[in-house]
Amino acid sequence: FFRIAPMYYLAAVLYFIIATPPSGFDVRQLLASFLFVNTWYPTWTPTTEGWTVVPGGWSIGVEFTFYLLFPLIAFLVRSRRGVILFCAFAVAAGSLANPIARDILIDRYGKVATDNFLYFWFPNQLIVFALGTILYRILTFTWTHPDTLLPRLARRYATPILLGCVAACIVTTHVPLPERMPPALLVVVPRFVAASLIFMVFATTLGNAPRNLFNNRPIRLLGKVSFSAYLLHFAVLQQATAMLPSIFNPHATGWTAIGTCLALWLFTIPTTFVLSFATYRWVEEPMIAVGRRFTFGRGRLAVAAPSIP
Repeated sequence: FFRIAPMYYLAAVLYFIIATPPSGFDVRQLLASFLFVNTWYPTWTPTTEGWTVVPGGWSIGVEFTFYLLFPLIAFLVRSRRGVILFCAFAVAAGSLANPIARDILIDRYGKVATDNFLYFWFPNQLIVFALGTILYRILTFTWTHPDTLLPRLARRYATPILLGCVAACIVTTHVPLPERMPPALLVVVPRFVAASLIFMVFATTLGNAPRNLFNNRPIRLLGKVSFSAYLLHFAVLQQATAMLPSIFNPHATGWTAIGTCLALWLFTIPTTFVLSFATYRWVEEPMIAVGRRFTFGRGRLAVAAPSIP
């Protein structure tokens, strides 16, 4: 909380300044976003038009919903069988909840808004967190059994596996896959699930092969400031295209569009990194320290309490 919330609130102020809501200030939308419940109801997550407090903020809301349920999940999912049951439950929950909710919401909010909301909301995204429990067990096993087949393959073929994962992610953007649960024909997984499975392979390889193409100082630094980068890169893209339309022309076509995309990419990454590094040092790190003092302070008090007469 102490890392995410302060930076998230600061980003909300930033986006309110640089992109004043065209429909006006909405207290309900602001509170839903600040309380991280903005993916619990269609009108709290603008899916067609309206004020988005922080672009991409829906994923933060889903993440906090997971944190809310994490103690229960950690208590119940403590074995291989528990992980399998959790994944089965996640598939069933999304597959059942989405069609039911769609029938309820579509007449009131329309097809586009309803379909977008059902992609964002937690029952649809639950499978991603369930797959995360599988990834956790895979990594803990490979780290404690480094001489088994999987970690040995990861170390030996790290670069081709990692590059293959990147290529596979690109391919998924062009393959006609479903956008949400349930799986089509029970075997064709939604696009975001396919991306999650690819990421599991990527993370497993990365975690077992210290020396690889993607393990270097610049990428590690970018990973350290990744939360700020996620929040701020929308602003960088928006301001770059607004202030320099002749260079970053969003309406370019053909080869010009490719050149524009490359130029925007080369501008956005370093600019976002510099801004994110600053907010990480001046916002995230101090607030993380506050959170640690609060948490560890409570722990010390709890230990010392029995000795007080």
